[in-house]
Amino acid sequence: MVPAGAIVMWSGTLASVPSGWALVKVPLTPKRIVPVETWQAASLRRYSSGGNVAWIATADSMQMLDEGLSSLGLSGLVVFGPPGRARIGARTGEAFEQRVKTVFDPKQKFSVHG
Repeated sequence: MVPAGAIVMWSGTLASVPSGWALVKVPLTPKRIVPVETWQAASLRRYSSGGNVAWIATADSMQMLDEGLSSLGLSGLVVFGPPGRARIGARTGEAFEQRVKTVFDPKQKFSVHG
């Protein structure tokens, strides 16, 4: 039994994530595993792709996960979960995104949502 509000590293198939949970894919480097471990020392950890990807599942509090990732300078892609932002954590690459948007939407007809 995982307590409400817990954030745990997820290992398994997408179908094995409990109903109602959110799943976030977090790219990282092996040297960033230690800060993630320190941030959530009480939970079990599993990493894939040689420590370059963490799958994080949470029962609730996307805000807590967002703030934790931001504090570590990490960003994550919400694979599934509650409605809201598709990307959480540190906002990286915004200058590049703006340049791409300028090329494909020079008259700014489409809005950008985080």
